[in-house]
Amino acid sequence: MSDGRRARASDFNEDDRLILSMLADNHGADEIAEILGMPLETTLRRIDHILLMLAARSTGQAVAEAILIGLIGPGANRPSGE
Repeated sequence: MSDGRRARASDFNEDDRLILSMLADNHGADEIAEILGMPLETTLRRIDHILLMLAARSTGQAVAEAILIGLIGPGANRPSGE
């Protein structure tokens, strides 16, 4: 994150988790946009924001970081209330 701390799973909403899960499953931005029914530009902005939050330079690095912090993958943390 830009404030010098590592992102936490609680920093991300369910859409962020879904997008990261789709990236982990090797879906491209165009496929994600189609599946979620959102414009490609919006999807690309959301992916860029996720990369920024995870301080990642690629989607692969973002996916790896998301797994490390328990955002996606086995045993992933869920925001309270879910």
